[in-house]
Amino acid sequence: MLSSAQSGSTEDPDWSVLMQQQDASPDEIRALFEARWEGRERVKGSGYKQVERWLHLMDGRTDNQGYALTSEQTVDAHRQIEQWRAEGRSLEGNWQVCGPTLDDITTRDNIRGVGRMNALAFHPTDPAIIFAGAPAGGLWRSYDGGANWETNTDDFPTLGVSAIAFAPTDPTIVYIGTGDRDASDSPGMGVMKSLDGGLTWEFANIGISEYVVGDLAVHPANGDQVVASTSNGIFKTTDGGETWYQVSNNTQNYKDIAVHPTNPDIIYCTGQGRFWRSEDAGEDWEYINDGIVPSTRMVIAVTPAAPENVYVLSAGTYEYRAFYKSEDSGLNFEEMSDSPNILGWSASGDTDGGQAWYDLALEADPLVVDRVYAGGIRMKRSDDAGATWIDVQNSYLHVDQHALVANPHTDEVWLANDGGIYRYEDNTQWQDMSHGIVTGEIYKIGQSPFDGNHAMNGYQDNGTYLFNGVQWSRGSGGDGFECIYDPNDPEWFFSSSQYGRIYRTGPGIQSQTIVANGTLGINEGGAWSTPFTVSAEDSETMYVGLLNVWRSMNVKHPVKDSIVWEKISSELGGNDANTMRVVHRDRNAQNRLYATEATRKFFRCDNALADVDSVTWHDLSNNLPLSAQPVLAIETVHGEDSTVFISFNYKVWKSTDLGEDWTELEGDLPSLPINTLVYDTTGTGGLYAGTDMGVYYWSNSDSTWMDFSNGLPATVRVTELELYPGTGTNDPQRLRAGTYGRGMWETDAYGEPVGFPAIAFLEPVAGETSIYGDAQVQLAFRRNLQAVEMADLTADDIAVTNATVENLVPNASGYEVTVIPEEYGPVALVVPDGIAVEVGGFELPNLGSDTLLLVYHPAPLDFGPWGPGGVGNEDDLSIWLRADYGTYGASGEEVGYGEAVHEWRDVLSGNFSSAYQDDGEAAPLATGDGLNGHPALKFDGVNDCVVAPTVEMKREVSAFSVARGAETAWNDHGWIASARHDNGFILHPWKDQSSYQSVVIDSEGNYAEATPLWIVDASLPQFYGVIYGQSDWDQQFYTIVNDTRLPFPGSNIGLRDATDFVEVRYGWDFDDRFGEGFISEHFIYGRRLFESHRTIVSNYIAARYGINLGNVQHYFRDQYPEDVAGIGRESEWDQHLDAQG
Repeated sequence: MLSSAQSGSTEDPDWSVLMQQQDASPDEIRALFEARWEGRERVKGSGYKQVERWLHLMDGRTDNQGYALTSEQTVDAHRQIEQWRAEGRSLEGNWQVCGPTLDDITTRDNIRGVGRMNALAFHPTDPAIIFAGAPAGGLWRSYDGGANWETNTDDFPTLGVSAIAFAPTDPTIVYIGTGDRDASDSPGMGVMKSLDGGLTWEFANIGISEYVVGDLAVHPANGDQVVASTSNGIFKTTDGGETWYQVSNNTQNYKDIAVHPTNPDIIYCTGQGRFWRSEDAGEDWEYINDGIVPSTRMVIAVTPAAPENVYVLSAGTYEYRAFYKSEDSGLNFEEMSDSPNILGWSASGDTDGGQAWYDLALEADPLVVDRVYAGGIRMKRSDDAGATWIDVQNSYLHVDQHALVANPHTDEVWLANDGGIYRYEDNTQWQDMSHGIVTGEIYKIGQSPFDGNHAMNGYQDNGTYLFNGVQWSRGSGGDGFECIYDPNDPEWFFSSSQYGRIYRTGPGIQSQTIVANGTLGINEGGAWSTPFTVSAEDSETMYVGLLNVWRSMNVKHPVKDSIVWEKISSELGGNDANTMRVVHRDRNAQNRLYATEATRKFFRCDNALADVDSVTWHDLSNNLPLSAQPVLAIETVHGEDSTVFISFNYKVWKSTDLGEDWTELEGDLPSLPINTLVYDTTGTGGLYAGTDMGVYYWSNSDSTWMDFSNGLPATVRVTELELYPGTGTNDPQRLRAGTYGRGMWETDAYGEPVGFPAIAFLEPVAGETSIYGDAQVQLAFRRNLQAVEMADLTADDIAVTNATVENLVPNASGYEVTVIPEEYGPVALVVPDGIAVEVGGFELPNLGSDTLLLVYHPAPLDFGPWGPGGVGNEDDLSIWLRADYGTYGASGEEVGYGEAVHEWRDVLSGNFSSAYQDDGEAAPLATGDGLNGHPALKFDGVNDCVVAPTVEMKREVSAFSVARGAETAWNDHGWIASARHDNGFILHPWKDQSSYQSVVIDSEGNYAEATPLWIVDASLPQFYGVIYGQSDWDQQFYTIVNDTRLPFPGSNIGLRDATDFVEVRYGWDFDDRFGEGFISEHFIYGRRLFESHRTIVSNYIAARYGINLGNVQHYFRDQYPEDVAGIGRESEWDQHLDAQG
């Protein structure tokens, strides 16, 4: 129960502490949470989302008294499953992991995160060995310095790992602390121990078996002596974990431990915002408050560079409180700073909020005294013991930091966050080191009905990803939830994010919002994970469960604003207080819907397509068996008009009369929530059930449950199952599962085992589909992320048009072939079905590849040498505006800082274009410190703008701006640079979001809209752009943000004019869309920039404005901040004549 201090305090509690209490009540925590947030704006990064996430995960995971299921109950269920298997119960299924992960085919260009990670540890003597822990994905090991990762802990009874410690005297001894310290995604079960370097594991948890272990410290001279910070106090063992005893004088939730670098008797620990110190190796603890003020959460760092120093980062539930330093081994502290807010979204720290209860980490540099690294939402560095801070986050690095550890062999800082594992190379550049890790926390999956290989998933904090059986790609950002393919058109799909925001993607449409509170007449929100469904017979019809059920019958209308939504329910169950949890359209009847709320309420509608006033609902709640649990899943059956299945109260129930009466499908199921149901109508028919511990199959012929979990992690939560029906031997039936912590998996269906054919995959080695001569193409065969050895393959087997293929050369990823084009124009390559046969296994012939379309172009003309960074001249450039040149007042005079700009003149490109503002009330101001100390035009967001009336636009366009918003989220749409006309383009920020999108428009006014890219903080100076190339045969479309070049292969607009003149607006899009922020520079090329050109131009911008470009940054040197030489090329056609810088 919540203590009076927790419920009555004026401050918000550390929510993770409440979640990890032994008698945690989700209902009580929700009530407290709602009370705390009543009347407060819920904005990104304010710390509420992770509470909502946990409350969602608690649906159906409580006992009869309403308390969250305990670790003991989880262990009991796991033990029961093991007993069934030991008694000879058959184990069916052949599950294989599908990802997402980073490998030689899926790279950071495709996806931006693999899943949340919690912990890191380095082998004390072998620099090649690194261990990492996930909150719901187990322990991961690398034996090559973090280049590749593997796991062997899928059989653990809990897959949460929050602490890892090697024994320094004998590194074959390793301890891990179980459970999820930061968000309670997995239950804590104390400590596990390995005696063989992580190959095998046993529990070493007597006395702490039900606790989350947040951190561990092994004595440097005695591998049997360990101190653990747990959710119920500080514990110690002196016998290698055989027994543990409490050494703290209270049972608070302790999370962080640090040991004095040269005196192991001195140990520091923090719990619930207090700092504790021991001088006797953890036997006794003293509370320290001299110079250090209690808070909600603290983290500690020490360094061998100054052993007596102790650094403490102190935070409230959400925001930064203070940074402290001790120079006497933690006896006395000095406050170094209490501002800016280094834990919020803003790079500058000028905004409130944060989520320190969820993400907080600290590490001290092992070589540089008083250099410390702090992680909250963003990454920060201080070089003066926390007195001042530098933002070291960039768009490459994922947000939400959970662990910082200095590598003892290289002194580089490594990081675990919501995207994976990162290395701070030379402590200057972030590198993603997550290759091979599969820890995606999936809420929902969508299986293509057209192709068994294709699927998509919605992930915690990593958006929606698409999968084609070989390669993963990014669909949308943020948190991803339900996602559905159009059942009738493979060109369309629908995805979603929290609280009922639903997007559509189709030809020429990318992640367009069609459902949200305040959008298209909808005036309410939905649940954390909002249910929706699309009619199989008419995919224009969608049903969405918000507070009520809503219906649209034209969701694919080409004009978004013409979509009509109607509310077809009202106060189901007597009120609109609870959001819908499940909305299911009966597979037999277009008119029939089932819906459940997050309570035990359950409803049926038999005329869902009727006029709104005529739609009626039947409350079936009283027909359910007695329990307070919600209905978690609903399934109906093709060909059985009155049959419906539900998962309810840890059981599966069947009704043959539309939910009026229920019969339990009795048998051996674990006493855990059943999250998903899917019925197989092939063969004898049967029902699959996905639970918190595996998948089970109900056989109609045997009327029994079978364990269908062979190959699945033992205790991973299966969140959704989807079944692909298959069409034959080379297109088999398959079952896919989304899991919360171990990504997506697949197996063949129940029955005789069948194999999945290997899929052929083609991609250009250079990453570009435009070629200018002979080109190299990679050919791979994959199944479930694994390379498949194939026989009987020759280069002649590859079908090709307008080219020849030579030199089939084996390599690590498969084969490399040389494509020799013949005539200018399209070159098509495809690997047909059945040209090669798998070696071993089922010896199946391959599935064919998608067609790889290359285009053979004449070599382009060289770029001139006088443009930005030495790229371009007056023929290449259409306009080049810079705020330190060409700003004039109403009378034609050059303006000073703080004065209104009436003309922004292009004095650099040689084209003498200008952008004007005749109205003095709407003129932006010139400022000398708009972007990192450089001049800019300042726009007020009310009516400020300048307009260039006649800018030459060509068939191709590469347009760029250096800009920033006034806040972390943009105040309005489309204002950075808007040529919203035929043959135009838009550099498009998204209102009320931290996202940017590039848009190109053809000569008929048709739009190509790239995938919006999340930029973390709109108030940070960043480099935005679009690169678009068009020929008679192809289109190349890229979004540019700093070092990121994100391709949008779906561009299919019509022709653009070879030459046109359009109006370009700065600070204004159209109507009342005016931007608040700053623009320092803007330039447009009438050509597509190639990769070397982009790299040079990007480095020019980085050097000039101090923008961190991450991995593409080559030339920026601190001592010469504007020393840029535009020299370089990546291929023989990618060049310009000369350079200057």
